[in-house]
Amino acid sequence: MITVAGLEEEVFAMLENKSESAESLQPLRDLMDKCMDDRQIESDGWNSLLELLHNNSAGGFPVTPPVRGSVSVWQVAGYYLRKTGTSCLLGVSTAAHPSTASHDILLVSPPELLCGSGGVPINDAMKLYSDAISSIVRALQKQYIPTEHLLSIARFAGELEKVAVEGAEKTNFLLLKPKVSSPIGRFLSGVFNGTPLANFSLPGSDVLISSPNVVTKILELVERADVPTVLNFLSIRLMVQLSPFIPHADLTDFYGAFLRGRSKSQLPRRKLCLLAVEKALFPLVYVSYFTARNLRVPATRFTRLVGEAAREFSREVDESSLFSAYSKIAIRNVLSSTQFKVLGPNWISESGAVGRYLRALPTVRSPHTALDSYTALYEATFLDSMSHGCSQRWGRSIFATHCWHRRHPRAVFVPLLLFNVSLWDDASTQSLQIARVGFRVQMCIFDMLLEESDSPAGEQPHWLDDATKENLDRAESCLQRSLGVPMQERLGILKRNLAARIAYKHFQNNRANSATPLTLRLSNGRRLTAAQMFFISLMMQYCESRPSADEASWSTRLEWNVALQHQHEMLEAFSCPNDSSAGLSRRCTAELL
Repeated sequence: MITVAGLEEEVFAMLENKSESAESLQPLRDLMDKCMDDRQIESDGWNSLLELLHNNSAGGFPVTPPVRGSVSVWQVAGYYLRKTGTSCLLGVSTAAHPSTASHDILLVSPPELLCGSGGVPINDAMKLYSDAISSIVRALQKQYIPTEHLLSIARFAGELEKVAVEGAEKTNFLLLKPKVSSPIGRFLSGVFNGTPLANFSLPGSDVLISSPNVVTKILELVERADVPTVLNFLSIRLMVQLSPFIPHADLTDFYGAFLRGRSKSQLPRRKLCLLAVEKALFPLVYVSYFTARNLRVPATRFTRLVGEAAREFSREVDESSLFSAYSKIAIRNVLSSTQFKVLGPNWISESGAVGRYLRALPTVRSPHTALDSYTALYEATFLDSMSHGCSQRWGRSIFATHCWHRRHPRAVFVPLLLFNVSLWDDASTQSLQIARVGFRVQMCIFDMLLEESDSPAGEQPHWLDDATKENLDRAESCLQRSLGVPMQERLGILKRNLAARIAYKHFQNNRANSATPLTLRLSNGRRLTAAQMFFISLMMQYCESRPSADEASWSTRLEWNVALQHQHEMLEAFSCPNDSSAGLSRRCTAELL
């Protein structure tokens, strides 16, 4: 079973194998070489960074006392996003217009922050910011900076992180036409002005706002803050984003926390550079790896497998008494309008689209600094990605380990690492993929439905009526009593229980259509049945999971235990007696039917 580390090693090997001469590999190798040459980066010094700041009228920063107030922090934030991927105050992508068919519009969302995804606790985030500020002061040899000015940067960063934490649970949307002079209008002009996509930010254009309550709080926070404080924050975030390509300033651990979602992420230089290169040239990593592994045929097979999982979910809802007749129809409508995107961006299989992207990339040459090379390549990738529109967007790393969903247009994304690549070439064991990817797809569908149930009235019809909500809450309460501790995740045990049940039914149906028996003889002579192998494979992914730093690992473990102990198929597969610990825990049978 391939892991993140295993996939990273495969990509390393692909880049280092000079006998591989695919055109898509050369830009990756060029930027990787630039990043790995840390001696040359030290020799190049700070000029490239200072020039980047100066070009955006932010010269003199970072960590500078308040000396100016005329610069638009929103334009600076937009410019940094386009040039480097630094999502400081807001993020931007594309979405389908909620009411106009076949029309893409801009989507403005909360920024990429340490705490927003739940990966880094607020106290750890504040320590990272404080350490980064101190490191930058030392690295740039800034002198006579009053302590109060440094503290104001840390306070602003902390307030911004808290806003993200408070609004992390719900994702709603608001359609508006921002004025050019508004903060969002200025931000979009910073992103697109002077580019071929400048028409994206034309006055009067519709813009979709994701999590408008969070975005509004960010606008208010920036409005209250001093301009130099915000500019200092933006410049510090910029340096963190560019830390692999600038002289050493003790910022790479901070960057690693953004990449990994964990506060302690001391990445080796080689791995740090690989992740930075992938951020700048992610389409080429997909193209090169898929070509090297010859994934064209397996891709269609896995797309079919994910489609089967979605249909199995729909069948389970239709048969379950947990859902009312109204909810069953509404869920069926949601699933029928959901696209399931598998493995990677669709357009990377189109030679014409890949060729246009390659031709648009600037050539990395010897005189170019590592930072200049990164910013040129990242900007080209960003603009190309935006030009594809929302139907072709993917938006996450090849090293992603969880599926995710999008609402406009509705889609579920199933990344490469959800599949067990060790089974790619063995048709006889393909059904074991279901224990891994089938279960996770079911969980992702549940998450998508729960998020949509939180949307404001009038945005779209809700599937969660009072009868269904009462049934789900009653089942979860029963399971929670078995757990004996407070739950941190909404319907957390019930989601796992139902996802495992649906995945097992999918597995059974898949095996029924296979002429090849699935058994495994152990060294002691015992044979594992297909059902036992399914549940063993299911539990193996729990071994892979790493709870976030603020999540109690014992709570997660107990949630898994309760979910599986109420899985009568597993108890039957392993012949658990009714008077065993597992058998005695089956107290919620009626609530789960």
